[in-house]
Amino acid sequence: MNRREIEARARAEALVRDELARSGPLEAALAELEPQVGPARRLVAALAGSRLVGLLAGYGTAGRRSRGGSAAERRGGELRRRRFRLTRRKRVLDSGMTQPLRAAWARVRPTPIESGSGVATPPPGRPADASSLSFCIRIAGRDWGPAELGGDAALARSLARALSALGHEALVQIAAEADDPRAAETDVLLALRGRPAGEPSPGRVNLLWLISHPDEVQLEELERYDRVLVASRRYAERLRDVTRVAVEAMAQFTDPALFHPDPDASPRHELAFVGNWRGEFRRIVADAIEIGWPPALYGQGWDLLAPEHAVAEHVPHEELYRLYSSCAILLCDHWDDMRRLGFVSNKILDALACETFVIADENRGLAELLPGAVETYSGPAELGEKIGCYLGDPEARRSMAERGRSLVLAEHTVERRAEQLLEIVAATINERDRRAGGASAAAPARRGADTGRA
Repeated sequence: MNRREIEARARAEALVRDELARSGPLEAALAELEPQVGPARRLVAALAGSRLVGLLAGYGTAGRRSRGGSAAERRGGELRRRRFRLTRRKRVLDSGMTQPLRAAWARVRPTPIESGSGVATPPPGRPADASSLSFCIRIAGRDWGPAELGGDAALARSLARALSALGHEALVQIAAEADDPRAAETDVLLALRGRPAGEPSPGRVNLLWLISHPDEVQLEELERYDRVLVASRRYAERLRDVTRVAVEAMAQFTDPALFHPDPDASPRHELAFVGNWRGEFRRIVADAIEIGWPPALYGQGWDLLAPEHAVAEHVPHEELYRLYSSCAILLCDHWDDMRRLGFVSNKILDALACETFVIADENRGLAELLPGAVETYSGPAELGEKIGCYLGDPEARRSMAERGRSLVLAEHTVERRAEQLLEIVAATINERDRRAGGASAAAPARRGADTGRA
Protein backbone atom coordinates (compact mmCIF):
# COMPACT_ATOMS: atom_id res chain seq x y z
CA MET A 1 0.00 0.00 0.00
CA ASN A 2 1.49 3.33 -1.07
CA ARG A 3 1.47 6.59 0.87
CA ARG A 4 -1.69 7.99 -0.75
CA GLU A 5 -3.60 4.78 -0.08
CA ILE A 6 -2.48 4.77 3.56
CA GLU A 7 -3.60 8.39 3.97
CA ALA A 8 -6.99 7.71 2.33
CA ARG A 9 -7.61 4.70 4.55
CA ALA A 10 -6.61 6.63 7.68
CA ARG A 11 -8.87 9.59 6.78
CA ALA A 12 -11.82 7.24 6.27
CA GLU A 13 -11.19 5.52 9.61
CA ALA A 14 -10.82 8.90 11.32
CA LEU A 15 -14.13 10.07 9.82
CA VAL A 16 -15.95 7.01 11.15
CA ARG A 17 -14.40 7.40 14.58
CA ASP A 18 -15.15 11.13 14.72
CA GLU A 19 -18.76 10.75 13.58
CA LEU A 20 -19.45 8.00 16.11
CA ALA A 21 -17.99 10.16 18.88
CA ARG A 22 -20.07 13.20 17.85
CA SER A 23 -23.32 11.29 17.37
CA GLY A 24 -23.27 9.74 20.83
CA PRO A 25 -23.94 12.99 22.76
CA LEU A 26 -26.62 13.98 20.21
CA GLU A 27 -28.49 10.70 20.71
CA ALA A 28 -28.31 11.13 24.49
CA ALA A 29 -29.61 14.71 24.24
CA LEU A 30 -32.51 13.61 22.02
CA ALA A 31 -33.47 10.86 24.46
CA GLU A 32 -33.57 13.48 27.23
CA LEU A 33 -35.43 16.17 25.25
CA GLU A 34 -38.17 14.15 23.56
CA PRO A 35 -40.13 13.24 26.73
CA GLN A 36 -40.17 16.95 27.68
CA VAL A 37 -42.01 18.22 24.57
CA GLY A 38 -45.43 17.63 23.07
CA PRO A 39 -46.31 15.24 20.24
CA ALA A 40 -46.58 18.05 17.69
CA ARG A 41 -43.03 19.22 18.26
CA ARG A 42 -41.75 15.64 18.20
CA LEU A 43 -43.47 15.13 14.84
CA VAL A 44 -41.95 18.32 13.39
CA ALA A 45 -38.54 17.30 14.75
CA ALA A 46 -38.86 13.88 13.11
CA LEU A 47 -39.75 15.52 9.79
CA ALA A 48 -36.88 18.01 10.09
CA GLY A 49 -34.49 15.11 10.65
CA SER A 50 -35.82 12.96 7.84
CA ARG A 51 -33.85 12.00 4.77
CA LEU A 52 -36.42 13.64 2.48
CA VAL A 53 -36.20 17.05 4.18
CA GLY A 54 -32.42 16.76 4.16
CA LEU A 55 -32.40 16.16 0.42
CA LEU A 56 -34.81 19.05 -0.23
CA ALA A 57 -32.66 21.39 1.88
CA GLY A 58 -29.45 20.31 0.14
CA TYR A 59 -28.00 18.55 3.20
CA GLY A 60 -28.30 15.16 1.55
CA THR A 61 -25.29 15.89 -0.65
CA ALA A 62 -22.95 15.85 2.36
CA GLY A 63 -20.55 12.96 2.07
CA ARG A 64 -21.89 11.93 -1.37
CA ARG A 65 -18.38 11.64 -2.82
CA SER A 66 -17.60 8.89 -0.31
CA ARG A 67 -20.28 6.57 -1.77
CA GLY A 68 -17.95 5.28 -4.44
CA GLY A 69 -14.96 4.81 -2.13
CA SER A 70 -13.96 2.15 0.35
CA ALA A 71 -16.33 0.58 2.84
CA ALA A 72 -14.96 2.86 5.57
CA GLU A 73 -15.45 5.96 3.40
CA ARG A 74 -19.03 4.96 2.59
CA ARG A 75 -19.77 4.29 6.24
CA GLY A 76 -18.23 7.60 7.29
CA GLY A 77 -20.36 9.47 4.74
CA GLU A 78 -23.53 7.80 5.95
CA LEU A 79 -22.66 8.49 9.59
CA ARG A 80 -22.11 12.17 8.74
CA ARG A 81 -25.48 12.42 7.01
CA ARG A 82 -27.09 10.71 9.98
CA ARG A 83 -25.47 13.21 12.37
CA PHE A 84 -26.87 16.09 10.30
CA ARG A 85 -30.34 14.55 10.65
CA LEU A 86 -29.91 14.17 14.40
CA THR A 87 -28.73 17.78 14.66
CA ARG A 88 -31.79 19.08 12.82
CA ARG A 89 -34.08 17.10 15.12
CA LYS A 90 -32.35 18.46 18.20
CA ARG A 91 -32.61 22.06 16.97
CA VAL A 92 -36.39 21.74 16.63
CA LEU A 93 -36.71 20.15 20.06
CA ASP A 94 -34.54 22.89 21.55
CA SER A 95 -35.94 25.91 19.72
CA GLY A 96 -39.48 25.10 18.74
CA MET A 97 -41.45 24.21 15.61
CA THR A 98 -40.64 27.48 13.82
CA GLN A 99 -36.90 26.84 13.98
CA PRO A 100 -36.70 25.34 10.43
CA LEU A 101 -38.48 28.43 9.04
CA ARG A 102 -36.11 30.78 10.85
CA ALA A 103 -33.11 28.80 9.62
CA ALA A 104 -34.37 28.92 6.04
CA TRP A 105 -35.01 32.68 6.31
CA ALA A 106 -31.49 33.20 7.69
CA ARG A 107 -30.05 31.47 4.61
CA VAL A 108 -32.05 33.76 2.33
CA ARG A 109 -31.49 36.98 4.29
CA PRO A 110 -28.28 36.61 6.33
CA THR A 111 -27.82 39.01 9.21
CA PRO A 112 -25.20 41.66 8.35
CA ILE A 113 -22.04 41.54 10.43
CA GLU A 114 -21.24 44.59 12.49
CA SER A 115 -17.71 45.67 11.77
CA GLY A 116 -15.31 47.93 13.57
CA SER A 117 -15.48 51.68 13.27
CA GLY A 118 -11.95 52.76 12.53
CA VAL A 119 -9.87 54.04 15.42
CA ALA A 120 -12.10 53.28 18.38
CA THR A 121 -13.41 55.95 20.74
CA PRO A 122 -13.96 54.57 24.23
CA PRO A 123 -17.26 55.40 25.94
CA PRO A 124 -17.24 57.95 28.78
CA GLY A 125 -15.51 56.69 31.86
CA ARG A 126 -12.92 54.58 30.10
CA PRO A 127 -9.26 55.51 30.41
CA ALA A 128 -7.92 57.88 27.78
CA ASP A 129 -4.43 56.38 27.85
CA ALA A 130 -2.75 53.02 28.27
CA SER A 131 -1.80 53.43 31.94
CA SER A 132 -4.46 50.98 33.17
CA LEU A 133 -6.46 49.05 30.62
CA SER A 134 -8.70 46.01 30.39
CA PHE A 135 -8.09 43.48 27.61
CA CYS A 136 -10.19 40.82 25.95
CA ILE A 137 -7.95 38.26 24.24
CA ARG A 138 -10.07 36.23 21.84
CA ILE A 139 -9.18 32.97 20.13
CA ALA A 140 -11.07 30.84 17.61
CA GLY A 141 -13.46 28.19 18.85
CA ARG A 142 -17.10 27.18 19.20
CA ASP A 143 -16.57 25.56 22.59
CA TRP A 144 -13.74 25.29 25.07
CA GLY A 145 -13.20 21.53 24.81
CA PRO A 146 -11.54 21.49 21.38
CA ALA A 147 -10.06 24.97 21.92
CA GLU A 148 -8.11 23.70 24.93
CA LEU A 149 -6.36 21.13 22.73
CA GLY A 150 -4.78 23.80 20.55
CA GLY A 151 -1.87 26.04 21.39
CA ASP A 152 -3.74 29.36 21.03
CA ALA A 153 -5.56 28.96 24.36
CA ALA A 154 -2.30 28.53 26.26
CA LEU A 155 -0.73 31.41 24.32
CA ALA A 156 -3.63 33.70 25.23
CA ARG A 157 -3.58 32.73 28.89
CA SER A 158 0.14 33.35 29.20
CA LEU A 159 -0.30 36.80 27.65
CA ALA A 160 -3.22 37.54 29.99
CA ARG A 161 -1.06 36.64 32.99
CA ALA A 162 1.76 38.88 31.77
CA LEU A 163 -0.62 41.81 31.25
CA SER A 164 -2.06 41.28 34.73
CA ALA A 165 1.43 41.34 36.19
CA LEU A 166 1.87 44.77 34.56
CA GLY A 167 -1.31 46.10 36.17
CA HIS A 168 -3.88 45.49 33.44
CA GLU A 169 -7.00 43.33 33.55
CA ALA A 170 -7.23 40.58 30.94
CA LEU A 171 -9.99 38.19 29.93
CA VAL A 172 -9.54 35.22 27.57
CA GLN A 173 -12.53 34.09 25.50
CA ILE A 174 -13.33 31.96 22.48
CA ALA A 175 -15.12 33.33 19.42
CA ALA A 176 -18.41 31.75 20.53
CA GLU A 177 -18.34 34.00 23.61
CA ALA A 178 -18.13 37.24 21.62
CA ASP A 179 -21.45 38.41 23.10
CA ASP A 180 -20.24 37.99 26.68
CA PRO A 181 -21.05 41.33 28.41
CA ARG A 182 -17.80 41.18 30.37
CA ALA A 183 -15.86 41.31 27.10
CA ALA A 184 -17.96 44.21 25.82
CA GLU A 185 -16.76 46.34 28.75
CA THR A 186 -13.06 45.91 28.00
CA ASP A 187 -10.94 48.66 26.51
CA VAL A 188 -8.94 46.56 24.06
CA LEU A 189 -9.88 43.56 21.94
CA LEU A 190 -6.93 41.47 20.76
CA ALA A 191 -8.07 38.78 18.31
CA LEU A 192 -5.51 35.99 17.85
CA ARG A 193 -6.01 35.15 14.18
CA GLY A 194 -5.04 31.66 13.28
CA ARG A 195 -8.56 30.57 12.50
CA PRO A 196 -11.41 33.15 12.48
CA ALA A 197 -11.91 34.60 15.97
CA GLY A 198 -15.03 36.73 15.52
CA GLU A 199 -15.51 40.37 14.64
CA PRO A 200 -14.29 43.68 16.13
CA SER A 201 -16.78 46.01 17.77
CA PRO A 202 -17.07 49.79 18.11
CA GLY A 203 -16.22 51.53 21.35
CA ARG A 204 -12.77 50.09 22.03
CA VAL A 205 -9.37 49.58 20.47
CA ASN A 206 -9.62 46.60 18.10
CA LEU A 207 -6.39 44.76 17.29
CA LEU A 208 -5.89 41.63 15.19
CA TRP A 209 -2.76 39.54 15.69
CA LEU A 210 -2.14 37.35 12.64
CA ILE A 211 -0.14 34.39 13.94
CA SER A 212 -0.81 31.69 11.32
CA HIS A 213 -2.73 30.70 8.16
CA PRO A 214 -2.05 34.02 6.40
CA ASP A 215 -3.43 32.80 3.06
CA GLU A 216 -6.88 32.43 4.64
CA VAL A 217 -7.14 36.10 5.64
CA GLN A 218 -8.63 38.70 3.29
CA LEU A 219 -7.66 42.37 3.30
CA GLU A 220 -11.27 43.30 4.05
CA GLU A 221 -11.03 41.46 7.36
CA LEU A 222 -7.80 43.21 8.33
CA GLU A 223 -9.21 46.64 7.55
CA ARG A 224 -12.04 46.19 10.02
CA TYR A 225 -9.48 46.58 12.81
CA ASP A 226 -7.68 49.62 14.14
CA ARG A 227 -4.27 47.99 13.85
CA VAL A 228 -2.96 44.65 12.62
CA LEU A 229 -0.05 42.81 14.24
CA VAL A 230 1.74 40.18 12.17
CA ALA A 231 3.97 37.36 13.42
CA SER A 232 6.25 37.73 10.39
CA ARG A 233 8.33 40.80 9.67
CA ARG A 234 8.48 39.90 5.98
CA TYR A 235 4.71 39.62 5.65
CA ALA A 236 4.09 42.74 7.73
CA GLU A 237 6.16 44.73 5.26
CA ARG A 238 4.15 43.30 2.37
CA LEU A 239 0.84 44.14 4.03
CA ARG A 240 1.86 47.75 4.62
CA ASP A 241 2.04 48.21 0.84
CA VAL A 242 -1.43 46.83 0.11
CA THR A 243 -3.67 47.65 3.06
CA ARG A 244 -4.95 50.91 4.51
CA VAL A 245 -4.77 49.79 8.14
CA ALA A 246 -1.67 50.31 10.30
CA VAL A 247 0.48 47.16 10.42
CA GLU A 248 3.10 46.21 13.01
CA ALA A 249 5.41 43.18 13.14
CA MET A 250 5.05 41.24 16.40
CA ALA A 251 6.52 37.74 16.61
CA GLN A 252 5.08 35.01 18.78
CA PHE A 253 6.60 34.19 22.16
CA THR A 254 7.25 31.53 24.75
CA ASP A 255 6.38 31.49 28.43
CA PRO A 256 9.52 30.66 30.46
CA ALA A 257 7.32 29.75 33.43
CA LEU A 258 5.97 26.83 31.36
CA PHE A 259 8.93 26.03 29.11
CA HIS A 260 12.35 25.46 30.64
CA PRO A 261 14.96 22.67 30.65
CA ASP A 262 13.90 19.68 32.76
CA PRO A 263 14.91 16.34 31.20
CA ASP A 264 12.89 13.29 32.18
CA ALA A 265 14.16 9.80 31.40
CA SER A 266 10.69 8.28 30.87
CA PRO A 267 9.78 9.93 27.54
CA ARG A 268 13.35 9.90 26.24
CA HIS A 269 13.48 9.75 22.42
CA GLU A 270 16.24 10.24 19.89
CA LEU A 271 13.71 11.86 17.53
CA ALA A 272 10.29 13.24 18.39
CA PHE A 273 7.54 15.10 16.58
CA VAL A 274 4.63 16.85 18.31
CA GLY A 275 1.64 17.84 16.19
CA ASN A 276 -1.59 16.48 14.73
CA TRP A 277 -1.57 14.63 11.41
CA ARG A 278 -3.92 17.04 9.46
CA GLY A 279 -5.30 14.15 7.42
CA GLU A 280 -2.00 13.23 5.79
CA PHE A 281 1.66 12.62 6.46
CA ARG A 282 3.21 15.93 7.35
CA ARG A 283 6.23 16.62 5.22
CA ILE A 284 8.95 16.31 7.86
CA VAL A 285 7.38 13.13 9.27
CA ALA A 286 7.08 11.56 5.81
CA ASP A 287 10.67 12.52 5.00
CA ALA A 288 11.99 11.10 8.27
CA ILE A 289 10.15 7.80 7.79
CA GLU A 290 11.32 7.60 4.16
CA ILE A 291 14.99 7.84 5.16
CA GLY A 292 14.67 5.32 7.99
CA TRP A 293 14.62 7.74 10.92
CA PRO A 294 11.00 7.50 12.14
CA PRO A 295 10.28 9.88 15.05
CA ALA A 296 8.15 9.20 18.10
CA LEU A 297 4.82 10.77 17.14
CA TYR A 298 2.67 12.73 19.57
CA GLY A 299 -0.64 14.05 18.28
CA GLN A 300 -4.04 13.11 16.92
CA GLY A 301 -4.33 10.76 13.96
CA TRP A 302 -0.93 9.10 14.05
CA ASP A 303 -2.44 5.93 15.55
CA LEU A 304 -4.30 5.59 12.23
CA LEU A 305 -1.57 6.77 9.88
CA ALA A 306 1.62 5.40 11.46
CA PRO A 307 0.53 3.31 14.47
CA GLU A 308 3.95 1.71 14.90
CA HIS A 309 5.44 5.13 15.71
CA ALA A 310 2.50 6.75 17.54
CA VAL A 311 3.06 7.34 21.27
CA ALA A 312 0.16 9.50 22.50
CA GLU A 313 -2.68 11.57 21.04
CA HIS A 314 -2.26 14.45 23.44
CA VAL A 315 0.27 15.85 25.87
CA PRO A 316 -1.08 18.51 28.28
CA HIS A 317 0.44 21.89 27.51
CA GLU A 318 1.89 22.18 30.99
CA GLU A 319 3.78 18.89 30.52
CA LEU A 320 5.29 19.55 27.10
CA TYR A 321 8.48 21.01 28.56
CA ARG A 322 9.53 17.56 29.82
CA LEU A 323 8.97 15.98 26.42
CA TYR A 324 10.89 18.73 24.65
CA SER A 325 13.71 18.61 27.19
CA SER A 326 14.04 14.84 26.93
CA CYS A 327 14.50 14.23 23.19
CA ALA A 328 17.81 14.43 21.38
CA ILE A 329 16.21 16.07 18.32
CA LEU A 330 12.76 17.62 17.95
CA LEU A 331 11.43 17.76 14.40
CA CYS A 332 9.23 20.76 13.58
CA ASP A 333 7.42 21.95 10.47
CA HIS A 334 5.17 24.74 9.20
CA TRP A 335 2.06 25.09 7.11
CA ASP A 336 3.02 25.86 3.50
CA ASP A 337 1.82 29.48 3.64
CA MET A 338 3.57 30.08 6.97
CA ARG A 339 6.85 28.73 5.63
CA ARG A 340 6.58 30.75 2.42
CA LEU A 341 5.73 34.00 4.21
CA GLY A 342 8.18 33.72 7.12
CA PHE A 343 5.89 32.82 10.03
CA VAL A 344 7.77 30.85 12.70
CA SER A 345 5.92 28.15 14.63
CA ASN A 346 5.37 28.97 18.28
CA LYS A 347 6.37 25.37 19.04
CA ILE A 348 9.96 26.15 18.01
CA LEU A 349 10.18 29.01 20.52
CA ASP A 350 8.82 26.76 23.26
CA ALA A 351 11.29 24.00 22.41
CA LEU A 352 14.26 26.37 22.37
CA ALA A 353 13.23 27.72 25.77
CA CYS A 354 13.64 24.11 26.95
CA GLU A 355 17.15 24.08 25.44
CA THR A 356 16.04 21.51 22.85
CA PHE A 357 17.86 20.94 19.59
CA VAL A 358 15.46 21.50 16.69
CA ILE A 359 15.51 20.54 13.01
CA ALA A 360 12.81 22.26 10.94
CA ASP A 361 11.80 22.71 7.33
CA GLU A 362 13.39 25.64 5.53
CA ASN A 363 11.77 28.93 6.51
CA ARG A 364 13.41 32.31 5.90
CA GLY A 365 11.69 33.64 9.00
CA LEU A 366 13.80 31.32 11.16
CA ALA A 367 17.07 32.89 10.05
CA GLU A 368 15.67 36.38 10.70
CA LEU A 369 14.11 35.61 14.08
CA LEU A 370 16.50 32.99 15.47
CA PRO A 371 19.83 33.22 13.60
CA GLY A 372 22.03 30.20 14.17
CA ALA A 373 19.60 28.57 16.61
CA VAL A 374 17.65 26.09 14.44
CA GLU A 375 18.96 23.60 11.90
CA THR A 376 16.92 23.36 8.68
CA TYR A 377 16.72 20.99 5.71
CA SER A 378 15.34 21.07 2.16
CA GLY A 379 14.88 17.40 1.24
CA PRO A 380 14.87 13.84 2.63
CA ALA A 381 18.52 13.15 1.85
CA GLU A 382 19.68 16.32 3.62
CA LEU A 383 17.42 15.53 6.58
CA GLY A 384 18.99 12.07 6.89
CA GLU A 385 22.50 13.52 6.78
CA LYS A 386 21.76 16.09 9.45
CA ILE A 387 19.98 13.66 11.77
CA GLY A 388 22.88 11.24 11.56
CA CYS A 389 25.45 14.00 12.01
CA TYR A 390 23.83 15.62 15.04
CA LEU A 391 22.88 12.40 16.79
CA GLY A 392 26.59 11.59 16.69
CA ASP A 393 27.63 15.01 17.98
CA PRO A 394 25.94 15.83 21.30
CA GLU A 395 28.22 18.82 21.83
CA ALA A 396 27.07 20.47 18.56
CA ARG A 397 23.45 19.89 19.58
CA ARG A 398 24.05 21.36 23.01
CA SER A 399 25.82 24.44 21.64
CA MET A 400 23.04 25.28 19.17
CA ALA A 401 20.31 24.58 21.75
CA GLU A 402 21.99 26.88 24.27
CA ARG A 403 22.18 29.62 21.67
CA GLY A 404 18.51 29.15 20.91
CA ARG A 405 17.49 29.38 24.55
CA SER A 406 19.59 32.50 25.01
CA LEU A 407 17.98 34.22 22.01
CA VAL A 408 14.47 33.29 23.06
CA LEU A 409 14.91 34.46 26.64
CA ALA A 410 16.42 37.73 25.45
CA GLU A 411 13.86 38.62 22.78
CA HIS A 412 10.84 36.35 22.66
CA THR A 413 9.30 35.89 26.10
CA VAL A 414 5.70 36.61 26.99
CA GLU A 415 6.86 39.51 29.18
CA ARG A 416 8.56 41.17 26.22
CA ARG A 417 5.46 40.70 24.05
CA ALA A 418 3.19 42.15 26.72
CA GLU A 419 5.38 45.25 26.88
CA GLN A 420 5.40 45.52 23.08
CA LEU A 421 1.63 45.13 22.97
CA LEU A 422 1.16 47.94 25.48
CA GLU A 423 3.36 50.21 23.38
CA ILE A 424 1.23 49.43 20.32
CA VAL A 425 -1.99 50.10 22.24
CA ALA A 426 -0.60 53.43 23.50
CA ALA A 427 0.38 54.41 19.94
CA THR A 428 -3.11 53.51 18.70
CA ILE A 429 -4.76 55.59 21.43
CA ASN A 430 -2.44 58.53 20.73
CA GLU A 431 -3.28 58.33 17.04
CA ARG A 432 -6.97 58.33 17.89
CA ASP A 433 -6.58 61.38 20.11
CA ARG A 434 -4.49 63.18 17.49
CA ARG A 435 -7.13 62.62 14.84
CA ALA A 436 -9.98 63.56 17.15
CA GLY A 437 -8.24 66.76 18.27
CA GLY A 438 -7.61 68.04 14.74
CA ALA A 439 -10.86 66.97 13.09
CA SER A 440 -14.00 68.91 12.26
CA ALA A 441 -17.48 67.57 12.86
CA ALA A 442 -17.53 66.02 9.38
CA ALA A 443 -14.11 64.40 9.71
CA PRO A 444 -15.14 60.88 10.79
CA ALA A 445 -16.90 60.22 7.48
CA ARG A 446 -13.89 61.44 5.49
CA ARG A 447 -11.51 59.47 7.68
CA GLY A 448 -13.51 56.29 7.06
CA ALA A 449 -13.26 56.90 3.32
CA ASP A 450 -9.51 57.48 3.56
CA THR A 451 -8.80 54.34 5.54
CA GLY A 452 -11.23 51.99 3.89
CA ARG A 453 -12.81 51.08 7.21
CA ALA A 454 -16.52 50.63 7.66
